[in-house]
Amino acid sequence: MHLGIPCLLREATGWYCWGCGGQRAFHQLLHGNFEAALKLNALVFPCSILFGYILYAELTEKPFPYRFLRLRVVQIIAVSTMLIYTAWKNLI
Repeated sequence: MHLGIPCLLREATGWYCWGCGGQRAFHQLLHGNFEAALKLNALVFPCSILFGYILYAELTEKPFPYRFLRLRVVQIIAVSTMLIYTAWKNLI
């Protein structure tokens, strides 16, 4: 029985997207199973660090501490990473 929302890309094309397995990977990460989390979705580690940083910035109320996320080069790197990871995940 599946309780989560199905991936639209996976349903339409049969390909995994960059986020497929992310929820299971984050669950494994919270339980300390780092190897299982890495196998399910390797992007869970940088995303967790980024979300932790944003949460810290919001809780400490620092003015615009993550302004770098709006830089064009950071956005291009993020999108490129997601596209490359998606291709790699489907080819292996």
